[in-house]
Amino acid sequence: MCCNSDTGLPGSDGSIVVEDEGASLGSFTALNFIGAGVTATDAGGGVADITIPGGSVDTKQVFRYVATGAEANPFVVPLPAARASANYNVQITMGGPAANPFKDARALVASFTINDFEIELGAGIDAGDIFMITVEDLT
Repeated sequence: MCCNSDTGLPGSDGSIVVEDEGASLGSFTALNFIGAGVTATDAGGGVADITIPGGSVDTKQVFRYVATGAEANPFVVPLPAARASANYNVQITMGGPAANPFKDARALVASFTINDFEIELGAGIDAGDIFMITVEDLT
């Protein structure tokens, strides 16, 4: 939103020039902001503060862990990037030699930190076991 380019003040008729990324939409005497989370407040001194939330940030991490065969059971899986908190969900899909119903991989919730978590298997881990992992915030 921008004011009259000559004076820097609203137009003489009480209107204000509204621009969308530099393109003029015209002059208006009222603005109606709509949408989820949008708020308009009187900041005083002839200023209105318009707050438009920035939308949600996708914090989902999807990655692959390939076992060396030297891991203990349970074993630690480092996250690709630190999380904001240790309050998240983990989904595990097994591939390679790990795609064995007796291995039954599960994340140990008590082990969750912002940097890693542990997976426990129902059987021993083998070199080349592949774990496709999705980590996302609780909803």
